[in-house]
Amino acid sequence: GLASGLLLLGDAPFRPGDWLRHGELEGRVVDVNWRSTRLENRDSDLVVVPNAELAGATLINLSQPTRVHRVVVPVQVAYRNPPTRARAMLLDAARSTPNVLTAPAPRVRVVQIDDPLMGYEVDLWIGDARVAPQVSSDFGALVWYQSHRHDVPLPSPAYDLYVYDGVGVEEASKPALS
Repeated sequence: GLASGLLLLGDAPFRPGDWLRHGELEGRVVDVNWRSTRLENRDSDLVVVPNAELAGATLINLSQPTRVHRVVVPVQVAYRNPPTRARAMLLDAARSTPNVLTAPAPRVRVVQIDDPLMGYEVDLWIGDARVAPQVSSDFGALVWYQSHRHDVPLPSPAYDLYVYDGVGVEEASKPALS
């Protein structure tokens, strides 16, 4: 633990204030000492991670080399919409979302072509990883509004269709004549 702590302090792959992702854990670095690193997670809880664990792990520093961070949001749109209209609608929603940067500009990619749905991924660039969940939420709400403004329907719930063949229950239960 001591050696790991000293290696982390010497190498300095992160510093207080940086946002880290370590497996499922994501949070802001509060403090680094010779024994452990303290992270404040999105729930405002303090998580103490032993440096021995971090020294051998793959870490993603969301704050370096720059604070610009990409948020990828998957969206499904009804297949009947032309991709040009669907992309325009998604770009309008992305550009209207608070905290989304203009440079790099939002991007929309088609990732699934499958009747009854078309799958898209929207890249939203933000300047601070802390706001990623709120940006995703705000974007989702704006997609709904923009879909109505652009007349680009979102997928409807699936329905099961049962076909009635006209045979009554009483007739179906009668024995067949030989």
